[in-house]
Amino acid sequence: MSPARFWVRRLLRIVPAYWLALTVVTYAMHSDTIGSSWRSIIVDYGFAQIYYPLHFFSGIGQAWSLCTEMSFYLFLPLYAALIGMRRRSPAGQLRREVLALGVFVAIGVGFKDWVLNYHCAPHCFTSHVPYMISWLPSFLDLFALGMFLAVMSAWYTQHRSEPTWIAHPAMPWASWACAAIVYVAVTRVGNPIAGALSPTSYLVSQELYGLFAFFLLLPAVFGPQDHGLIRRLLSAWPVAALGVVSYGVYLWHKAWFDQVYGWFGAKGWASLLSYVALTLLVLVLSTASASASYFVVERPLLRLKDGFGSRRRPLRATPTPVPTEPPAPAPSLTSP
Repeated sequence: MSPARFWVRRLLRIVPAYWLALTVVTYAMHSDTIGSSWRSIIVDYGFAQIYYPLHFFSGIGQAWSLCTEMSFYLFLPLYAALIGMRRRSPAGQLRREVLALGVFVAIGVGFKDWVLNYHCAPHCFTSHVPYMISWLPSFLDLFALGMFLAVMSAWYTQHRSEPTWIAHPAMPWASWACAAIVYVAVTRVGNPIAGALSPTSYLVSQELYGLFAFFLLLPAVFGPQDHGLIRRLLSAWPVAALGVVSYGVYLWHKAWFDQVYGWFGAKGWASLLSYVALTLLVLVLSTASASASYFVVERPLLRLKDGFGSRRRPLRATPTPVPTEPPAPAPSLTSP
């Protein structure tokens, strides 16, 4: 796939839903603001909040991670071209790609350490938000975990074999047990929103978040997907359907939380039962908005993705062979 086709497909998947949610959330629901100047509009609609400190929390608040993701998509074709130069044997190419992912991990950890300990120390979590911590180099270690799953999945698919331990019935349970342990560990590190993290604790928490996602997804990437309770749960149609509109849930959930919070106030979340009920209400409203966005806007536009950048060669008329009679046998010299 050419870089142009890749970028067009990614833009069709991400931009229309984001622009729709940003417009409705800002101008109809009034959950967020983006400012009235043309610069503010261009920054927020152009996925550039993370590069302007004054705009970091404008628009859809959680869209900072979407800005980082978009920069990753810009970088990915360049990385693919570099990693594919002078291709070696399949095993050699695999070693090269795994080594490159290890370099990504080192860059991600090193960049975060530099920003937190040298660029904005000692007031990273008190005086201002270190917006540079949201730039692509800071998340290369987390992207490397997902890319490692993709590389190994492609390797096993190409060779039509997986290690025996992957198909073991206990593998999904062991993987999710590791995810649970990591989740408990990260909850004990501290709360970055409350400003309780030191730079070191922030680094540790980010790596634990990545490991949690890694172990959570491991059974869905490898092994027989029709065996075992966990894999059947992940492939069940309600989970699969929620996965289809999960991008929209990500875009809409905070706005609906603000709306529900405004309806019921802080006291509405006081008891455990009311907290669960209101959380489910936010999930239902977010899923409904995401589904409407997907079927009305996203899905029709996604049908255009195969029409961009595809070069169709004109069909050449193939001449129809004319049946010919077999040649008459040559006269025999021995014939009378």
